[in-house]
Amino acid sequence: MKKERLSDSAVEKLSLPRTIHMVPLNTINGFDVRPGLYEINGATAIPGGVNFTVYSHGATSIELLLFERDAQEPYAVLPFPQHYRIGNVYSMIVFKLDIESFEYAYRVDGPYEPEKGKIFDRHKYLLDPYARAVTGQSRWGDSSPRGQHYKARVVKDDFDWGDTRQPLIPTEDLLIYELHVRGFTRDHSSGVAYPGTFAGLMEKLPYLESLGVNAIELMPIFEFDEMQDYREVGGEKLYNYWGYNTVSFFSPNTSYAASTEYNREGNELKNLIRACHRRRIEVYLDVVFNHTAEGNEQGPFFSFKGFDNNIYYLLTPEGKYYNFSGCGNTLNCNHPMVHQMIMDCLRYWVTAYRIDGFRFDLASILGRNEDGSPMNKPPLRVLHTSDWHIGRTLYGRKRYESFAAFLLWLGETIREERVDVLVVAGDVFDTSAPSNRSQELYYRFLCRIREHCRHVVIVAGNHDSPSFLAAPKELLRALNVHVIGAMSDDPAEETLVLRGRDGEPELIVCAVPYLRDRDIRTSEAGESLEDKEAKLLEGIRRHYAAVCALAASERSRPDLPLLATGHLFAAGGLTQEGDGVRQLYVGSLARVGADCFPDCIDYLALGHLHIPQKLGGSETRRYSGSPLPMNFGERTGKSLPRGFYGPESRRALPARALLSGSGARRRRLGTHRKPPQGARRGRCEAVARNRLYGRGGDERSARPAGKTRGRHRDGAYPRQERPAHRTRPAPRGRGFTGRARRARSF
Repeated sequence: MKKERLSDSAVEKLSLPRTIHMVPLNTINGFDVRPGLYEINGATAIPGGVNFTVYSHGATSIELLLFERDAQEPYAVLPFPQHYRIGNVYSMIVFKLDIESFEYAYRVDGPYEPEKGKIFDRHKYLLDPYARAVTGQSRWGDSSPRGQHYKARVVKDDFDWGDTRQPLIPTEDLLIYELHVRGFTRDHSSGVAYPGTFAGLMEKLPYLESLGVNAIELMPIFEFDEMQDYREVGGEKLYNYWGYNTVSFFSPNTSYAASTEYNREGNELKNLIRACHRRRIEVYLDVVFNHTAEGNEQGPFFSFKGFDNNIYYLLTPEGKYYNFSGCGNTLNCNHPMVHQMIMDCLRYWVTAYRIDGFRFDLASILGRNEDGSPMNKPPLRVLHTSDWHIGRTLYGRKRYESFAAFLLWLGETIREERVDVLVVAGDVFDTSAPSNRSQELYYRFLCRIREHCRHVVIVAGNHDSPSFLAAPKELLRALNVHVIGAMSDDPAEETLVLRGRDGEPELIVCAVPYLRDRDIRTSEAGESLEDKEAKLLEGIRRHYAAVCALAASERSRPDLPLLATGHLFAAGGLTQEGDGVRQLYVGSLARVGADCFPDCIDYLALGHLHIPQKLGGSETRRYSGSPLPMNFGERTGKSLPRGFYGPESRRALPARALLSGSGARRRRLGTHRKPPQGARRGRCEAVARNRLYGRGGDERSARPAGKTRGRHRDGAYPRQERPAHRTRPAPRGRGFTGRARRARSF
């Protein structure tokens, strides 16, 4: 019996839970199999077996090869049945495999047309592009023959990170130490027990800490073969030492481990990262996504060449390799599949290894087209935000310094991340008549970012005054700031074609503001609540359809992205108690579904809900959430910006420090005054309710909507005509009394 097949008693331990109905459907060469999990690339251990998923566009067939440890020839060959292929993805679950007893590779068959870049060879053993561990590489400088190929192992992802958290150190506070894992401790003078390894580096963390270092940047640690191009010159052994020749992007270099880690490759590196985080030291990786170790036509053939040579590499019209990297080949980073692999790789290192950041080697390669030319239209960087509510108080306490700190942080983020387009999806201000200080913060911010952000798109929310927000739009347009205050009968008023520096369109925006009831629905006598709701939904759907249809007709090329905005309450949206959102709608717009928005929208930037969330689980239809907590209920349970740069303190303060923290922090933020005696959270909320609804403290005691005199067309109270329970009305025909003027500052 093969070592890789488990005994019946062992199989019982690996049997699937009864709630998971995965049973074998076929038998291939004595192995029970079934179609696999197509969205999980690579080889993944699951209860009862292993899932193998691999991609190839040009292949006609693919075989899975199983090897015993250190063997050069497979003991089992399992062809993927054609009905196990969906599109260009092959996936198969093989049952009763013990991951500690086998290694694997692939053979891929397909056309051999070198002039077209297709060089499939069914005799080559190929390394999985998503391999989590590469075998035969664990001893540095081992020159023993490794055959014609690399093989992979399935890795157990069961590392215990405990309660360690990433340090999240502000960029301006970083002191980064770049080092080579082997070179840093390989000399005997390092005094470590395991020189040249992750374990050796971990022994030197106290030394780095004593230097004030709070971040280390590791030169390439992806699996590479130091024996590639090995030679001796004048008695000196020359290795491929630095690691800038990647063999596998998802695998750590096992020769940097102090001991062999069968099926737990990477654990020593994870121990190092955990120890760094406990000392508040961040870990960055130097990554090489510009070429691979397969070289040019004379280079080795072990992975990417055999799966899709013409997809993974930039090729000349004759099928030769472009050498923009200077290392023989150039990775085709902007092909959709290669782009996906790079993004999957970055996510994997962040989630599985808790890496804090990356440095991209020769990053200009990422900006080349598939024909090798520099991209004329590189990807746009769009930043979506909303619900600033500038000027909002926290139970009577002004927070201008907090808003100033947020806008300063946002401006720095736009500059550092090189944001091209800023989209603000409503509720810039908290009232329809913002204070002078609020206006100053807003306009200073727009002036500050004009040199770093090409376009700014702002739409009004339910708290904003459309006429006030749009009043200076002609002046702001000179700063490339586009403001849409209210819905227009002409869809062209809400359709923006944003152009690049060359004058060509680079983004179309359907800038739809907050849609008021009267704008999209005509009232009729005797209509029911259901009729009202149906008309509202139909009005929203009709308006988005009209604006998006016009925007789609403006597309000068198929790949021109289309972005739409919205400020509304979508069905299933999450809110916080007391955030003021629930009071806005009573059953009507709270039921706007995802089907109200046309499919031609590439990204939907929503505002109004204060919790960051997806609409219907879609990655491209999102609420950004409010950047600052608007009440104590929002203080926890929501994503907040990582830090804010205080006006008096240049250190980045956690967002939560705006509401809590040490006395010194509160003094720096201007929130150090203590509340009145007994004004705990419950009493503060009661006072807030009294101010909103009167002494009853209840929504029922407020004036009915539409019957309060003196409302603006925006639905907000003008300052001089507050409801009776808020201020004492001024005598007819006269200005405010001193009492009323003081009272209106609520």
